[in-house]
Amino acid sequence: MAELESAEWDYSDERRTQNYKRQLAEVLSNSFENDYENAEKMLTQVMSYRESILKSREMAIVEQITTADSWNKNSNRWSLVHYAIGVAALLLSTFSAARLQILGLNEAGIQTVAWLVAFFHGSPYVPES
Repeated sequence: MAELESAEWDYSDERRTQNYKRQLAEVLSNSFENDYENAEKMLTQVMSYRESILKSREMAIVEQITTADSWNKNSNRWSLVHYAIGVAALLLSTFSAARLQILGLNEAGIQTVAWLVAFFHGSPYVPES
C-alpha cells in the first residue's frame, strides 16, 4: 500500500485524487480490522483504478502529441504555399514592370500577367483605359 501511495499519480483532478486516497484508506482500515480478504480485494481495485487513470492520462498525452505533430506539418505546408505564392507574385510583378512586350507577349498576355500579379498580391486589378 505504501508503494501505491507514493507511486506516480495524476493530481490534475482533486476528486479523483480523493477517491484514490479513500480507496487506499479502505485497504488500511480492512487490514487493521484483520479483514485481509476484503483488504486484498480493495487493493486489487485500487491498483486497477490507478492503472486506468494513468492509462487515460497517457492516451491524452499521445493524443496531444499527435495533434501538435499534425498542426506542425500543416503549418509547414501552408508556409510553403505562402512563400511560393509570394515568389510567384514577385516574379510576375517584376515581369509586368519590365513591360512584357520585350518578351514578345501581346496585350492579352500582358493583361493576363497583370491579373495574375493582382491575384497573387491579393489586390484588385484595374485595367488601364
